[in-house]
Amino acid sequence: MGRRPVAAGPAVVVALILGACVPGANAPTPAPSVEHPTIPVTETPSVAPSITEASSPTEVEPLPFDAREALDVTERLVAIGVRTAGSDEDFATQGLLQELLTERGWTVELQPFDLPQGGTSANVIASTDGRGRLDGPVVVVGAHFDTVPGTVGANDNASGTGVVVALATALAREAATLSVPVLLVGFGAEEYQQDTGIHHIGSEVLATELADRTVAMLSVDMVGNGPTTRVVMMRDHDPRLQQRLMAVAEAAGIPDIVADARGDISDHGAFARRSVPAAFLWTGSDGRLHTPADTIEHLDPTDLHRAGDLALAWLRGLTERDREGLLPDVG
Repeated sequence: MGRRPVAAGPAVVVALILGACVPGANAPTPAPSVEHPTIPVTETPSVAPSITEASSPTEVEPLPFDAREALDVTERLVAIGVRTAGSDEDFATQGLLQELLTERGWTVELQPFDLPQGGTSANVIASTDGRGRLDGPVVVVGAHFDTVPGTVGANDNASGTGVVVALATALAREAATLSVPVLLVGFGAEEYQQDTGIHHIGSEVLATELADRTVAMLSVDMVGNGPTTRVVMMRDHDPRLQQRLMAVAEAAGIPDIVADARGDISDHGAFARRSVPAAFLWTGSDGRLHTPADTIEHLDPTDLHRAGDLALAWLRGLTERDREGLLPDVG
């Protein structure tokens, strides 16, 4: 989770995969892109039924959120090591997420961008066979996978990334029929970039492209260690997603969910500043943030479960009316 404000300094020049770019003043000349092999998309998913099958009118039994799966994915990210933006470990993580999301039946693409200190990173974007990717209303649920130097970032933020992948499994049978298409995103380069005063680069790239048609954006960031899950809105911005998530928690009987308001400290900020209802799920600071002590043994599957259940209940409860603008309450 990034905690420093975006400093007024060099702007980041980012190249979107769709050919668009964000101009910036005094931007450094981007370093040549580094070619890294990506994991090919498999034709037959091995973990969950394909989303194409879910388009059948036959009603399917919804799958529950699996906290053990979320923890397993978290462990695999931690095993990669320190995942600073632009590093070999960053690219290895992108490849792993491509593999995992494709196995679960999602259509996966990379959205590469340049880093202010040189090199590249990318967002990993999963959609239901492209549904919602290019036009129409969409909801975005994402988690950053990078770390600051010197930590494997189990809670910050392998935990949130594990939850997003487990959501992909839970939604695989029904994602093509949800009232509002959902994009599941692994964000690159969320953490503060040394020597530039810039953070949340990946979410800035996606928000620049999608904010004008995003119904709501939920960031899942540090959700593995704490007695409550906080639904955090960006202070003095649109409260509708926070209100909706609190209403969903009450209606679904999900315990230990509390409301909070903070500054621009996670990937929801890029969307909130563009007037999108946005929030992030967070179990609070555990004293290990950005230190070598942020390791897997401190995570609790119960906390992962609470975040996953809430996100899943919210996505399943979206209605056609929400396509015209997120309702603050259930129904």
